Parts: sequence; structure tokens; C-alpha cells
Amino acid sequence: MANFTAPPIWETQNESESIRLLAAQRQSYSDAKMIHFSQMTLTFTGGILVATSTFLFEAFRPVLAAALGCLLLGLSVVASSREKRKIEIAASIQEKFDTEVFQLNWSRAHKVSTPSASEVARAALRHRGGNLNNWYSLNQPVNRPLDVLICQRANLGWGIATHRAWAATVLCTGLAILGTATVFVSLSGMPATKALLGVYIPLLPAFKETGETWLSNSRSAALKEEADLEAAKIWNSSMQSRRAPTEQHCRKLQDKILESRMTNSLIPDWFNGMLRNREESVMKLGTSDYVNQAKKRGLA
Repeated sequence: MANFTAPPIWETQNESESIRLLAAQRQSYSDAKMIHFSQMTLTFTGGILVATSTFLFEAFRPVLAAALGCLLLGLSVVASSREKRKIEIAASIQEKFDTEVFQLNWSRAHKVSTPSASEVARAALRHRGGNLNNWYSLNQPVNRPLDVLICQRANLGWGIATHRAWAATVLCTGLAILGTATVFVSLSGMPATKALLGVYIPLLPAFKETGETWLSNSRSAALKEEADLEAAKIWNSSMQSRRAPTEQHCRKLQDKILESRMTNSLIPDWFNGMLRNREESVMKLGTSDYVNQAKKRGLA
């Protein structure tokens, strides 16, 4: 006998409480992005300016340049801890949205606190964004919890290519800065000690950001791909047996999604916007394909 989620996901996700959670989640991620990219801009700009001053001004002491580089490095470390906390808050809010919309139990695999109503309200009230309706594109009845699995797979597919593209962009930028600095050091005949103190140490925070951004975005993409492979196994098993998976399968998969969100790498809005339309189209087409597969096997 068919069992459907009631009320259906496409209705619950558009209720006022659900929209409030999405607004709070968006705002919390925006807060994390502001910290991350402000610090990243300061690190790159400050490092380049200090290194350039070493070339242009003879009186600019390399020791002072090195001290400024260390200061930028310290600011980077402090900002990272604050950014991490904001990401964890956003992940917990998004987990609350998913568990309520999917009607799943709260995660026991991760020590994640349920966000308080006041915490959600404060973040939601500050949100000034676009339309949050129809977060998941599923709009047809599918046997439960196959409908949950479809939404989870759509979520996992989102952003993998964007993470890899941003990782490559930042890595190329960092290597270009390193290469340019090395060329100027060689052409100027600058002594090794002065080059180390006046050029490379001030740029060290930028190189640190380059490496961390490349690693974290590559890891985010890998975690999502790993979880999506697990989701594909569950899906294929259901299609072959013509039986919906268990809710335990979906809860375990949700744990993997939560894990990826807790350490999710941030991508600037301007870069994300360039690939957003393509990602949305892929997600909608994927959801439509999953629904059609379920229909052919009598599961929708």
C-alpha cells in the first residue's frame, strides 16, 4: 500500500515557519561570507601592497613588512574561528528545516544543537534576499520516503561543480601572485633575506588562504560526491526491488549531508551567481528524471 508524506514536502516547505528557517539559514551563511571574504580581501590586498612597497620604496624596511605580514596572518586565524561558528549555526538551521519538511528525527550522529526560536528569528529578520519558496523542486506525490531521497539527491548534486571551479580559480590566482612576485624578485636582484622578509612573508597569509580555500572546496565537493554515491546505491536498490527505502536509510544519508554542511566551504555570491542558473536547471531536470523513474516502477 502506497504511503505518502502528509502534508507533502512541497506544501510544508512553503509554510511561514519553513520560510523563516530558510531566511535565517541564508542570513547566517551571509554573515559567514562577510567575515570570510572581508578577511580574504584584506589578506590578499594587504599582502600585495606591503610586498609592492618593498620594491618601490627603498626606505620601507623588510622587518616592518614581515611584521605586517604576521599581523595579517593573525587576523586570518581569528576570523577563521568566527566564520566556522557562523557556518555551524547555518548548518543547524538548515538541518532543522530539512528534518521538519522531511519529517525525519533530529540527528544523533553529530553533536548539533537545535537552533532556538529566538536565534532563528533574529537571523531571519535581518535577511534581505530573494524568493525562498519551492526550495525543493519536487511537486508530485512519490511514495515515502522516496520523495525525501529525491530531495536529498537534488541537494547533494547542487554546488559540486561550483566548489571545484572556485577552488581552481583561487589556486590559479595564488600561483599567479607567487609567480609574479618571484619574477620581480629575480629581475630586481633583491637579496634573499630582504625578499623573504619584505615580499614572501607579507604574502604568506595570501598563500595560506589559497591553500586552505583549494583544500576546503575540494573537500566539500568530495564529501558531496561521496554522499551522492551512497544515495545512488539506495536509489538503485529501490528501483530494482520496486520498493521504497526505509526512513533509516534517509536519516543516515541526512547525516552525511549535515556533515558536509558543517564544514561547507564558502563561495562568493558573484561567483555563485555565474553558475546558479545552470545548477538550478540541473537540479530540476534531475528531480524530474527521478520522479519519472519512480512512476515507471509504480512508486509514484
